Amino acid sequence: HVILYVNWPGAPRDGGRLGQFFYGWAPGADSLKYPEGVAKRLPANSTLTLEIHYTTTGEPESDMTEMAFYLADGPQERNGESRQAIDTDLDIPPGESDARHMATYAFKKPSTIYGLFPHMHFRGKWMRYELLTPDGKRKTLLHVPRYDFQWQLSYYLKEPLRVPAGSWLVVTGSFDNSVGNPNNPDPTQRVVFGEQSWDEMFIGFFEAADDPDPEVALK
Repeated sequence: HVILYVNWPGAPRDGGRLGQFFYGWAPGADSLKYPEGVAKRLPANSTLTLEIHYTTTGEPESDMTEMAFYLADGPQERNGESRQAIDTDLDIPPGESDARHMATYAFKKPSTIYGLFPHMHFRGKWMRYELLTPDGKRKTLLHVPRYDFQWQLSYYLKEPLRVPAGSWLVVTGSFDNSVGNPNNPDPTQRVVFGEQSWDEMFIGFFEAADDPDPEVALK
């Protein structure tokens, strides 16, 4: 994968040693382009850091990674963000063919969702995104029944989805750590959360933006 981190003078310290997560790419993912009126804010004097994750093959390899930006004409009404529902407490037993996990994200402000990007590793089996709204309704936004780590697709909504404050994004999914999974690095191993491809991750990435603050807009 490739992840772009951004750091700038006065940036929050909650983004880790490389800065704030700005954008990520993995094999199969499309480039991100927000609709008119939405853009990610790149502060002046920012430092950009590309994290590139390779898995060694035992042979010399070469790579040419490039990143380009679509630039907006000026400040936009909405500030787009890459957000995530994540479960780091993974403990997948050896041989387990249906180890289920869940992660949630709470919307504290009215927002709009633009795209979804499921992320697991070789044992990932399926993933589902659902939206729970304050009126008690539950809506499936995306169901990936056969997840493939080698081809991690990004899914952009044909019509951006308005989300009321107080809603929850619920991401559920399953891992196959059995011999029946042909991609499984080692079905005899207990698997936990980790950065290597033979470890596992459970992250429901998504692209969203909060509604503009009316009080700020009036100033």
